[in-house]
Amino acid sequence: MKFQQYKLHCNLGKRFWYFTSKTNLIRQVIKKSDSANLTPLYILDVGCGTGANLQMLSGFGKSFGLDNSLAALYFCKKNNISNLIIGNVTEDLPFRDEQFDLVCAIDLLEHLQEETQALREMRRILKRGASLIITVPAYKLLWSEHDLSAGHMRRYSKENLIEKLNSSGFLIKRCTYFNCFAFLPTFFFRKIIRQFLEGGNHNDRLRLDFEFKIPQVINIFFSWFSRLEVLLLKYINFPFGVSLICICKKGKSND
Repeated sequence: MKFQQYKLHCNLGKRFWYFTSKTNLIRQVIKKSDSANLTPLYILDVGCGTGANLQMLSGFGKSFGLDNSLAALYFCKKNNISNLIIGNVTEDLPFRDEQFDLVCAIDLLEHLQEETQALREMRRILKRGASLIITVPAYKLLWSEHDLSAGHMRRYSKENLIEKLNSSGFLIKRCTYFNCFAFLPTFFFRKIIRQFLEGGNHNDRLRLDFEFKIPQVINIFFSWFSRLEVLLLKYINFPFGVSLICICKKGKSND
């Protein structure tokens, strides 16, 4: 991602429904997890981006953010976030074995060519029985110019994500789709808008997908539905959605 795209993410992270709902969901998942009993936690946010989730994670213990982009870490520092490390999760991370109580990989895996190597490295730095929380974009049929703009290499099905995690030595505790209410609007928006964007550049497409001069009332509307969805996810799993979230524990190595 380019500097302007990180700037856009930073500006939208605290007010755009897509980002705020995801942060609220992750907070809820951590509170309900076994890890919550271990607070304060030692937490790593892999691919922390501009730091929106790091600010939330710091409420559960000592949090660290790792990203391979200096631009992303620049915006973290602008938000007064510390404990930042530049690094690549597909290489050897600068942490010892079994160092963390919780690792979060929020919308990261879809960007990586070596996704299996990244999962195994995250597993290495987790303590025995510790948790990984991971989110990814769902459904190939939602693939659009937005994915290209954001540097995505793939979108996932629930079965595919579980298979990747199991083969990397993780035990699945829960895996569910989310952003269920946004599925149809997202499908129609991306498929219709794509017809009008032939010949445009990816940066413009990304901006259209996130902002598109969205009236505040629409953002409030989706924010309300997303809060309802987060509440429902305390009790049920959704059969479809724009995204997937998976909570898993470090299991025995398959190596």
